[in-house]
Amino acid sequence: MKKFKYLLILTMLIFSACNQNKIFEKHKKIKNYIWYKSEKINFEVSVNDSVNNYDICIAVRHITEYPFANLNTGLTIYYPDEKKEYDEYKLSLRDKDGNLKGSVLGNIWDISIPVKKNIRFLQKGIYKFKIENLMPEYEKTSGIMEIGLIIRMSEPK
Repeated sequence: MKKFKYLLILTMLIFSACNQNKIFEKHKKIKNYIWYKSEKINFEVSVNDSVNNYDICIAVRHITEYPFANLNTGLTIYYPDEKKEYDEYKLSLRDKDGNLKGSVLGNIWDISIPVKKNIRFLQKGIYKFKIENLMPEYEKTSGIMEIGLIIRMSEPK
């Protein structure tokens, strides 16, 4: 119980410190820490700013026992005019020495990986995002607790 309280306090501090530039952040829990290929993670984001540039990040919460160096994902963005864009990403969860990357508390790891940088939402309206598990040769991927989407203003150049 003490670990949970510390985790909650740390998470609140991190979110409050980084929240100024975020227009969206949401995480979806993965049941029993097993992400099946058939399970698509969906988000809807209302965008009213077509002037500023943004970074889109995929957030991953996983346990230390996650067995792979990467997490292969697909991201589909559905625009308000129904146009869609699809890209595949190999999210690196370990460094070249095999150590896990991100922040850790106990055996829970959090990492947020920018997949699109300095993009502008040219249309105002509802954008839909779909994140898929593309791990090869596996119908399910163990050790994944949550998948999230973060959209934040890009840093000035």
